[in-house]
Amino acid sequence: MLTVRTGQRTEVADELAAAVRWATLQSDQSLSNLIGQLNYLRCYGGGDVSTDDNGADLRLDFAPLSFGWAGRSVGLIGGLIYHGPDPKDPSAAAQNLSVELQGPNFPHWSIHT
Repeated sequence: MLTVRTGQRTEVADELAAAVRWATLQSDQSLSNLIGQLNYLRCYGGGDVSTDDNGADLRLDFAPLSFGWAGRSVGLIGGLIYHGPDPKDPSAAAQNLSVELQGPNFPHWSIHT
């Protein structure tokens, strides 16, 4: 189960909607990747995803189209980090605020701890 902190629900929902719109514009691979990563966090910790004991809490991150998360049953925190061109300026030389040594050759999200 994915949840959002009460004070950030609207902002996280807006940023998540923006990420889905951007991924859809990029490619089917990008959208599939984002959905897969969110699904992974939804089931984080294993077991029954319908209980509050599993999954992750999403929060805003300072990087565009990226999110922070905290696992409920595992006690880890991390980020769901966007790797790709800046949606506000896709022609910008600096692609994002995170370094990745090896990854897919399309805009995508990865889970960091």
